[in-house]
Amino acid sequence: MHFAPKIFIAFLCLASSFLYAREPEPNTYADKFPTVPKNARVVVLPTASDFPTVPQELPIIQDALFSELKALKFSPTKITLNSKSKPEGVDRLFMVPNQAGKDIRSHKQTFLLGIKEQVTFDIALIPAVVSRKAKLSGQMVTWDHVKQRLEIIGFGSGSNREWSGSTTGLSLEIDAYDSAGNWIFTSYGGISNPYVINTKEDERQLKEHLFESEKDKELLKDGVEAALEPLKKKVKTAP
Repeated sequence: MHFAPKIFIAFLCLASSFLYAREPEPNTYADKFPTVPKNARVVVLPTASDFPTVPQELPIIQDALFSELKALKFSPTKITLNSKSKPEGVDRLFMVPNQAGKDIRSHKQTFLLGIKEQVTFDIALIPAVVSRKAKLSGQMVTWDHVKQRLEIIGFGSGSNREWSGSTTGLSLEIDAYDSAGNWIFTSYGGISNPYVINTKEDERQLKEHLFESEKDKELLKDGVEAALEPLKKKVKTAP
């Protein structure tokens, strides 16, 4: 998409008028949290995505997720849904992002009880990589517990330019349930700013690889940690 300079800046300024207020907490929590044993067993469902460049990056994201779960002293297990064993409609429940809402929660709970008959677990995580609104301020992008400096290319690399408004950030969404199928929390952590700003062409360009640079790898780590923060702060571990 190509923006003329004045139109592009005007659009960003207009969008910024909706973002002056403090950003609301993105996570939602149940009233009660379970107590789990040390080294609790965590099953992780397949990761969905609603963004074009993410599927090729899923192994990197999943590795970061499992690494952080292990760092938190959990015992994670990957669940694979194959076409022969999964019930009708399961794609809509677990393979479509932005579906952490209450409208399908009961269906997820029923499915997880079926998983429980095959695999013993204390917590089940249903992850997705989702597009989220991110705030632009100066040369920083902020969303879902993280911030990152804009990547700018073109004339002068935009070092003296200031941006405001909004853009798209990618976040790891975690929908979590206990062993009885009770919903525990839905959390978010920003993992990628998928665009660079080209000042020569006055447009934003999609990155070919989301986690190629060290700063992008560090953001992924920070975002995964943020998405799993409720496991660290909210879920109790038995003595």
